[in-house]
Amino acid sequence: VKVEEGTASHCVVVVAGEGVRTGDTIPGDLVIRTAIRVPARLSWRQARIVRKFATLEPQEVGIVVEGVPSSSDHKLEVNVVDADRIVNTVVREVVVKKMDKTITATIRDKLGLPPAKPKASRSNA
Repeated sequence: VKVEEGTASHCVVVVAGEGVRTGDTIPGDLVIRTAIRVPARLSWRQARIVRKFATLEPQEVGIVVEGVPSSSDHKLEVNVVDADRIVNTVVREVVVKKMDKTITATIRDKLGLPPAKPKASRSNA
């Protein structure tokens, strides 16, 4: 029995002349009801297979499968489709403060060491 692609669950498929044969009577039709079960959760292996399968399908505009690369993807997961709107929750603006002390002074403070003494300048005479 060949079930056509795209057949949904609870559909009826009728195969003419392939039903029950009793004695010398003409066989009836074979009636098949489909029952397609979709799992609620996929294992990592099943999800990987579905993602691989989805990469084989032609990409449709507006339909995105999570985990499958598409032409509108960006490496930082930012919105590149609507560039005039800023919808960026990944990269946040950070205000950089100017250093009050040198790196050496900061490290000495953290270690509890006294401040460094200024070096005497050498004069070329």
